[in-house]
Amino acid sequence: MIVKFAKAEHMKKSRQESSGEGNGVEIIINKPYNAGPGGSGQYTFKIYHIGNKIPVWLRSVLPTNALEAHEEAWNAFPYTKTRYSSPFLDRFNIEVETKYYNDAGNQENVFELTGDELKNRVVDVMDFVNDALSSSYDYVPGEDPKLYCSKKTGRGPLKEDWIEDCIKNGKPIMCAYKLCKVEFRFWGLQTRAERWIHNYALRNTMLRAHKQAWVWQDEWDGLTLEDVRELERDAAEHLSKLMARSSVSSSSSIYFDCMEGDPIMDDSQSLTKWYSEISLNDDNETLLLSQIEQNTTMEANTASNISLLIIIFYNDIFSDVSTDQNVTDPTSLRLTIEKQISADYEHLKGHVHFLQISCGQEFADTALHLISIAPTYGLLHPSLALLLSSSQYYFEAVRNTLQRANEAYNQFMHSSAGRNFNGEIFAVGDYLGGILLHECLKRSGNHCQSHQIVSRHFSNLSTKSHITANENEQESTENEWMIDGNKLHRNLSVPLTEVQESLAFRPIMTFLLGCPLAFVLIHRKFHGYEAQPLEYSQLFNMYYSIDACGARLEPVLNPQLSMLLPVNVPRYNGTADAVENNNSMLDSSLLWGNHRIDHILHCPHAMITLPSSALPNVLHTSYWESDDVAAFILKQFLHSESVHPVNLTNIAKIPSEIKLGPAVWNKKRTKYKIANLAPSFSGNDLICVEGIEQVIHARFCYGPMDLVALSRENISAYMRPTGGDWQLIKTDITDSHGRITFE
Repeated sequence: MIVKFAKAEHMKKSRQESSGEGNGVEIIINKPYNAGPGGSGQYTFKIYHIGNKIPVWLRSVLPTNALEAHEEAWNAFPYTKTRYSSPFLDRFNIEVETKYYNDAGNQENVFELTGDELKNRVVDVMDFVNDALSSSYDYVPGEDPKLYCSKKTGRGPLKEDWIEDCIKNGKPIMCAYKLCKVEFRFWGLQTRAERWIHNYALRNTMLRAHKQAWVWQDEWDGLTLEDVRELERDAAEHLSKLMARSSVSSSSSIYFDCMEGDPIMDDSQSLTKWYSEISLNDDNETLLLSQIEQNTTMEANTASNISLLIIIFYNDIFSDVSTDQNVTDPTSLRLTIEKQISADYEHLKGHVHFLQISCGQEFADTALHLISIAPTYGLLHPSLALLLSSSQYYFEAVRNTLQRANEAYNQFMHSSAGRNFNGEIFAVGDYLGGILLHECLKRSGNHCQSHQIVSRHFSNLSTKSHITANENEQESTENEWMIDGNKLHRNLSVPLTEVQESLAFRPIMTFLLGCPLAFVLIHRKFHGYEAQPLEYSQLFNMYYSIDACGARLEPVLNPQLSMLLPVNVPRYNGTADAVENNNSMLDSSLLWGNHRIDHILHCPHAMITLPSSALPNVLHTSYWESDDVAAFILKQFLHSESVHPVNLTNIAKIPSEIKLGPAVWNKKRTKYKIANLAPSFSGNDLICVEGIEQVIHARFCYGPMDLVALSRENISAYMRPTGGDWQLIKTDITDSHGRITFE
């Protein structure tokens, strides 16, 4: 009963926080029920208007009318059930079940989960006294259980060991067990959105609600059930009046413009806030992620078993804004790779380690100017590469990136995880980190430490030896371009010798994700400086065809390569066998490495319908949580040897006939009409190139001059894979003129 009183009082006080036009809560239904979830209880239906309560990166991709959540709640204490949904998003659903027990949270499976649900669950122990809210801005001293003391009951303040104290001294204690299920099926944002919902929208809200319920106890202590119902009616009336004053947006677009709805701020504060909301606003992510990774995390005690080191160079321009936040982009890639390792590569568990190198803090002022003139794209604008590479801080950014990378690598080598490490090194860079990573790779001087790869640490992986020697390398023309003071500004305070420092490691493969490096190289080429090849490293330039920051590198190296289409990255469908290494081979003198550079990632066609304000953020996020990218990286590690062309000499002769069943006519008179007529079929000869729309057109007629058209009849299309048998792919019906199209 006390819990009911606390909830009612919490609703009454929380209504005061639901201020602002278009934001708030409407209580539509509040009535008792029988024979429902948990037996008998109270049912409520509410509509949450959450326009400014969700981050910009998520808000910008949703239609305006979808910025509301419907809550259905069944309160049959000690069991409650809450469901959140949106009438405009059929791919969004949140369900929270709660069971209250008088214990300290020591029950293992109160919801009686079985099978995969029990195996895949993540247990998050939330302590409303000791756990901090996700942001320091949310902290209110008056809502701190460590400081609050009840005047009515004398409870509090609570100490850090309050749980142990209650157990030891037999004091009453209660635990709320919650089963949270989240579904948000949206390409490119699913993982990020579900994590934001779990870690911030749910965890942070629940944590703050329990803190408030405790410190507001003087206001609900002593209430009766009639008082509770009166509070609920009062809250419903107040919220209805509040929402009645809210005006409907006058925008005719069904999408929300991420810049229009925000309150006007001054100078860089609003711009910085805009960018910071692209990242998850969550300090407590570490707690949950540590539990998510409990089966796949690379612990320090596996030091001698690390066979692959993945170093991620990521954009962190506004580092001062996200100091208290966790880096989410590299973490998303790491979790995606570790998920595939657990599912498909059990032998790789404990053998992959990740390092994260932040980049670009030196460009904060330049980035703010860019956002101010092109707010639609934010930082994800293709001109960013040209502006930053021409910035006077470019030297400083390259030098600092080198230093941070070397420091992180040296710390790894001196740690228990990196002791005696002799595995392979991969490097990954995003739209900004990739540009600086390229500059770092170009600076391979005499004092770069050699990194020798002798063998893998376990026998079931193929061994490949890479020995890097210290060689005297001349300064490339690209370096000359950087130091030419007549061409561009440079930071004269940076000594040239420092700029020429090298990485302490040599990655054998480099992956650029949506990186506009091609714009930088072609810009230098216009000034007479040719791009020099990257030694010791195979480069893969991965991007989406609709990404404004994505651009081909191969035609920059050799214009003749523009005749070749980019390689399509194989799709990952949940199994390792579904991914094939289909890199085309060319003359290595034309490329940076032995494999093709440009690789196109699959992107749903419907993404082109997104507004321009939303598409760049969605694409950037999708790189980090793409299963295709993760599978491609792992495949390069496991199958780095070249794939030879298929030998067709031993393949059986292609059967000239296909065994078909008896003909089935849709119209009975058709077979009589064509009985004495010769067929006259025509179809286009088509060479289907991978990644290009594959369409076959044909027309079926009979008799001279195509006298009779085979109209409204079934036509079947068969295909035969290399070395296989004919397989039926589709059956369709011709039109009234005998024409048919297979896609």
